[in-house]
Amino acid sequence: MANFTFTFFRATASWNRNASFKKSLLVFVVLLSWSLGAAAQTTYYWRGTVSSRWNDAGNWNTQTNGSGSTRATPADDDILIFSGNIGATFPNPIIVNYGNGASSAFSQTVGKLRVVNSADINLAGPTNGNDGSIINVGGGPQAPLGDDFFIESGSNISFVSSGQTANRFLHIKLASGRKGLVAGNIAVNSGNLTRLLATDANGLVFTGSSNVTVYSITGSPFGTTGANTVVGSNNSPLANFSDVVPANAVTFSSGTTFEQRGGTNPFGTGTTPVVSFAPGSKYKYVAGTFSDVGQTYGYLEFAGNLTTTVAGSQRLTVANDLTASAGTTNINVTGTGATGGVFIGGNMQTLGGTLNFVPATASELNVDGITLVTSTISYTPTVSGNVTLNGSVAVTSGGSLTFNGAVANVRFLGSNFNNDGLANFAQGSNSTVSFQGTSAQVIGGASSTAFGANTSFEINNPAGVTVGRSFTVRRGLLLTSGLLYTDRASGNLLTLAANATVTGGSNASHVSGYMARQTPATVVAGAPLSMLYPVGKNGVYRPFVLNITTQSSTSGINYVGEMQDTPPTQSVVAPLVHVSYRRYLQLAPDVAPSGFSGTVTMFFATDDYVNDPQASSFVMAKNNVANGAWSSIGNGGAIGTANNGLPVSGSLTSAPFTTFSTGSNFSLASTVASVGFPGTNPLPVQLTRFAANTKGNGIALDWATATEKNSAYFEVQRSANSETFRTIEKVQALGSSTTTHTYATLDRAPLAGLNYYRLRQVDADGKESYSSVVSARWSAVTAVELYPNPSSDKVYLNGLDGTVRFRVLNEMGKTLMSGETTGAAGVSVQTLPAGMYLLELVTETGRTVQRFARQ
Repeated sequence: MANFTFTFFRATASWNRNASFKKSLLVFVVLLSWSLGAAAQTTYYWRGTVSSRWNDAGNWNTQTNGSGSTRATPADDDILIFSGNIGATFPNPIIVNYGNGASSAFSQTVGKLRVVNSADINLAGPTNGNDGSIINVGGGPQAPLGDDFFIESGSNISFVSSGQTANRFLHIKLASGRKGLVAGNIAVNSGNLTRLLATDANGLVFTGSSNVTVYSITGSPFGTTGANTVVGSNNSPLANFSDVVPANAVTFSSGTTFEQRGGTNPFGTGTTPVVSFAPGSKYKYVAGTFSDVGQTYGYLEFAGNLTTTVAGSQRLTVANDLTASAGTTNINVTGTGATGGVFIGGNMQTLGGTLNFVPATASELNVDGITLVTSTISYTPTVSGNVTLNGSVAVTSGGSLTFNGAVANVRFLGSNFNNDGLANFAQGSNSTVSFQGTSAQVIGGASSTAFGANTSFEINNPAGVTVGRSFTVRRGLLLTSGLLYTDRASGNLLTLAANATVTGGSNASHVSGYMARQTPATVVAGAPLSMLYPVGKNGVYRPFVLNITTQSSTSGINYVGEMQDTPPTQSVVAPLVHVSYRRYLQLAPDVAPSGFSGTVTMFFATDDYVNDPQASSFVMAKNNVANGAWSSIGNGGAIGTANNGLPVSGSLTSAPFTTFSTGSNFSLASTVASVGFPGTNPLPVQLTRFAANTKGNGIALDWATATEKNSAYFEVQRSANSETFRTIEKVQALGSSTTTHTYATLDRAPLAGLNYYRLRQVDADGKESYSSVVSARWSAVTAVELYPNPSSDKVYLNGLDGTVRFRVLNEMGKTLMSGETTGAAGVSVQTLPAGMYLLELVTETGRTVQRFARQ
């Protein structure tokens, strides 16, 4: 070994000050120490020219061409390399043989173990002993790059059986402080206790596009959390297997895949998982024992042609896609919130496999007809489970109905419940499937998906979720954040059972498109059914309610509804004068019901332009075919209070109707003409938008009309006090139109401060009407005065209203200072040398540059 001499010269003061030098020197010394230590290690390359046995010295050589020394005396710090580009022979398998059995495991310690250059090796445990062999990786100095155990991309290790008894196995163990990096592939097809163990958190990392495929194995390939013991053929624990594997000892990075075709899941059987799957990694389950404890996955695919049930009450988290590509998978995880249920961060696909969320039920009480409870009735399931009510139940005053059971859950499947007396229900085992991605998600695939009676469905993704296949929600729909998109043209239908609850609903979270509600065959008088449709369109939430008083069809009905954000046709039957020019409701049964009676409730907001909900002329209209004539179905009650002619929010319920065809539509309507704007209940509102916005060159004004009839022109009027207006521009109108039309103009000389605007609409016959008033603020930066000028301290901005962005430039145009300020705060110039400068001021209304002097 070469001799090195180092001479150091330093002055104490300089040494203490130069922290960078000390750090560099320390790194140098550490690397040098590792290098000097590594120099004592011997590197051997597998040649495989003697036999298939690991321990035969002639199979290893210090030279890649076999001209060096053999591994006659193994050392604990040897570096062993399998290389695929040196012409080596790789027997199938290479037998890792130590000792002579005697019901114990034998081990060998090496410094490092590497598989590189597209090497493809098969390793097996001993053939001449009753137990196994252990390769301990971690002798000698630690590799600085964390590759004490390393499989290069394109290289492979397969763990196979030696062909002897099942308890002849092979373990590879990373010592404490040692790291393993796998960029290639590992296959396990040994049928025994093959293990790859790390003794530190993140001790073994799979990276790149590496794959682990487990075909046949006893137990978990990466061990279990805590002490790992193995019982030998003499029924005693083997002393060599007292290693403790910590939680998250193995990490699958984004892009990697673990495919389980046998054995126990990779998480182990301890209280915390041995393996962690990062977002972007993939767990593909084909066969073996799947984890029934809540775990976290990247991509999770069920690909086995079998029935798999995932149970438990701990949350199952899928950061990316959940896919069923074969078989039937029942994810029956219970619980809600942060610790229970199912979390899905990507798409959910059924691509050849069936995916169900159906927590198990037990004994049930079935009520098939109407049941009157007039006294005290108590029902306890023989097995803790569910109570299913298929008919109707009425608890009269003085009656008492109690359902008992540790986990009993009362389910109303097509039932109605009237509780005038006392009813008690035990809490059931419920679950929530929550879509909580950060980018748009899709529920798709051609195979079926089922949500059980105990399973709620939650949307909690601001980017939204698209329904790409039909499914039914029976327990509840939770609209927490984001839109649930459905498309009538695609035929992918979201259906809510009749008694499924709806939680939430807003402009930010609703069903954007069409959906269905399911009814039982019979709805009897005295037990009405009210079904909410939490729908909207184009970011506007407009729910509606179907209220069924009676229905006597022989089977259940799906009522399909969608809010259309376009004006319907204006073909009306007296006494109607017009229907809404803003939107209408498509709501129709898939099969025309018999014995139907009921009502529809529509909700409206200010953009529906209803300003007098209590007017007798305010009614609901219905037609029975697409584009058919509208007829009045009356007013069964309205909510909302007039506010000086301004549009208000509220709801309108129709009068009862009995004819419900498969092509029915509903709309807000009026039996009197609505002249001008705002008019009375201006459902055919001509002006649908009027807005003012401050721009850099003035105040932009734009408005839109849904329809026009003989309109002549608009006058744009401005006011400084919202009381006295004067016309500043005249805009020619379109004339007559039944489609939306937009207008825009610009006030290039607005008043300083707040400007108020309104529109005066004039028809060809001279009739006039006025819009509501809008406002916008104008701050003219050109009027700002700099003082004092010159200045040695600060330059203040006299006349500035609000915040301004500024830059200080020299006379060559180079930026010296920038930021934001106000007129009172000014701009500090203390750091500038004496001279002339430019001050640029920029607001939403414009830009100005003024000169000032620093004295």
